[in-house]
Amino acid sequence: MGTPMISTRRFPPAERDALPTILYKYYPAKRIDIFGTWSARFTRPSQFNDTFDSYYATEMKSGSSTRLKFRNQLGIFCMTEDPDNHLMWVHYSDNHEGFVVGFKTNAPFLAQSGRELKRVKYESEPPEVLFAGEPPLLVCCYKAKEWDCEKEWRCIQKFKPSESRDVMFDPGSISEVILGSKISNQDLLAIVGFVEALGPEYNIPISRSKPDKARWAFTHERVDIHVCPQCSGDGYIETKHELG
Repeated sequence: MGTPMISTRRFPPAERDALPTILYKYYPAKRIDIFGTWSARFTRPSQFNDTFDSYYATEMKSGSSTRLKFRNQLGIFCMTEDPDNHLMWVHYSDNHEGFVVGFKTNAPFLAQSGRELKRVKYESEPPEVLFAGEPPLLVCCYKAKEWDCEKEWRCIQKFKPSESRDVMFDPGSISEVILGSKISNQDLLAIVGFVEALGPEYNIPISRSKPDKARWAFTHERVDIHVCPQCSGDGYIETKHELG
């Protein structure tokens, strides 16, 4: 018996996608806890803001119960190719008060056996599963066309009920931290403090997101930023990063 496939009546065979070297995760300010815990949360589809997330069509007997069990086992870590997406800053990063973390896609926690890192495909209908039993993880990588601005990639794993969905990663997995254009001084100082505490072994670059009003777009720019050693932890020193 061959490997079960998603219906090709609705979708062509999935092509191999070139994996970017860096993918980005938008975070609200309250998730500063990822620094220090150094953990990535693999979320259940039912907790996402897309009602149809990881839903697939099936006419198989007992297909509904299989689908429910499958979705409850899933943990998904969502990332994007785009670190300067205005809508994602608004929706996922507290209206620019949060931050973005760039992750190296060759990081061990993303490439571990049992996890799949795939680009999301945006279609007009859900995928259809034409076989009995549990579908492949690829079924989680189809979303409605309305979401295509997110340019999403997903790292997917099935979890047992007893397993934690907070997966540890090494700080060396981080390629960059981007501070939101409206981040508070308190949150900025907390992030910079965590990054500095890692020392020169990691040397994680920090950038600032900034609005370009002439183009109605956001960009980000590398900065040299440090906790002020003479401000009792209440201030910071920032200079524009010099290239070269």
